[in-house]
This record gives sequence, structure tokens and C-alpha cells, in this order.
Amino acid sequence: MMQTNVLHTSRGDFAYLADGPEDGPVVLCLHGFPDHAPSWNQLLGHLASQGYRAIAPWLRGYAPSVLDGDFDIDSLTDDIIELSAEFGSQDTPIRLVGHDWGAVLTWLAAAHHPKRFISAATLAVPHPLKFFELLVRNPSQLGRSGYMGLFQLRTLSDWVVTRGDLSFIDLLWKKWSPGYEPCPQQMTELKTCLRTSMPGPLNYYRKILRPLVPSIRRLLDPSRPERSIQIPLLSITGVNDGCIAANSKLDSSQFMMAPYKHMEVPNAGHFMHLEAP
Repeated sequence: MMQTNVLHTSRGDFAYLADGPEDGPVVLCLHGFPDHAPSWNQLLGHLASQGYRAIAPWLRGYAPSVLDGDFDIDSLTDDIIELSAEFGSQDTPIRLVGHDWGAVLTWLAAAHHPKRFISAATLAVPHPLKFFELLVRNPSQLGRSGYMGLFQLRTLSDWVVTRGDLSFIDLLWKKWSPGYEPCPQQMTELKTCLRTSMPGPLNYYRKILRPLVPSIRRLLDPSRPERSIQIPLLSITGVNDGCIAANSKLDSSQFMMAPYKHMEVPNAGHFMHLEAP
């Protein structure tokens, strides 16, 4: 039965949904933007039916989890490592699944702490270096990612995102998963979360773009673990994704030192875990 709990950690309090036997192998599911933990409900139930302990936290900056703190990419990755330590251990590594921003953090957590995880799956977003490559080489991707630039303008973007019952959020969902119609109750719950959480969800982008050159320099460092991921990983993208350029080569195998597979989901967009659960 689905449960909502709160985990008290040294990095703050994290609310999470859980389903499945408490002694089952753990699958930790990380949401993205603009989204929240209940987006995983269908997958949690399926995993629970297979005997897994399926857990989906609200990430930092998303109510009812901790709203303040550091939002740079390394600190956010540390949050995931803390959560994985609480739900698993060095002797019982867990499975990690991430969508959108959750995918970014999955790539980095798997790279930095491979012993904590058995395997990983990323949805929608390729390896961070591959994404930077798309921004530089693909004009279409630069246009699709224009919202990231908007989010740097604090007062303006706060107004744009929150006006008109968060109609900007509706627009992103329609553009990123064309043809998909989320149920009204689902969107009402999501908007309540986002409205309560602002500006936390936008701080992810403000922290990653403003120190862009140092961030890229760190990722390009050949000694960084991001360039040699040592656990099996499945990368999944939706063919109709309106957020990540569908005509781009999203293969991230160059960053892998373990088995890797890239899979495309037909007739699905950015939110493929809801469109084709």
C-alpha cells in the first residue's frame, strides 16, 4: 500500500512515497521539473507488485521536502547519496531511476558512488556532457532550452511561471509531451506543490547556468568519474520528446565502463513514465 513518509537526514527533511515490502530490494525514483514525486505512482505500484521496495522522494526545493539549501549540481547529487545511504547501505546497494533533473542526478550519483548502486536507468535526459554537446551543436536544442535562460531573470521568470494558475507549466507539459493529456487532479496536485515550492524548482537552473564555464570545465576533466560510469545503465527517451531534440543522437555509451543500452519509446514524449508506464 502506498505510504507518505518523512525522512530526517543531516541534509534536511525529505518527504517520500513508498510502496512494496519493506524488506524488498530498493528502487529509488527521482522526479524532474516541472514534476513531483506522485508522477511515479504507476511505476511504484508496478515495482511493488514485483517485490521491490519502490521509493519516490520530493527532491530538495519541492514541498513538502526541504525548500532551502544549496542547489548547485554537486550539492544536489550529495542529497541523492544521502538518501541512498538511508534507504540502502554499502552492503545492500540499490537501483536508481531518474527522470529529467532526476536523470541528471542519477548520472552523477552513479558516477561518483558506484558502490551504492546495482544499476541505474535515466529517462529523457542524456549524460550531462552529451546535453552540453546538444546545446552547442544543435540549434533546435538551444531553442527548446530557452526556458533555462528565462529562469535566470528572477523577478520576470517568477512572475511568468506563477501567473494565470501556472499556465506556463501547462504549456511546458503540452510542448514536451505533445498529445498527452494529464488528468486534471494530477495537474492540480502538481501546481499546488510548485506554487508552495517557488522559487526552489527554478533554483536548479539558476545554479547550473550562472557558473556554466566552471561546471563544463569540471565535467571535461578526464579524471572526473562522470566520464567512466561503472554500473549498468539503461537510458530511455521518448520519440516525441519536445524538450530534448528528437533528431539528436542521444547515445551516451562513450561515458560507460559497464553495460549500457539506449532505448526509444515510440508514441511518447518527455513524460514517458506517465504516457507509457
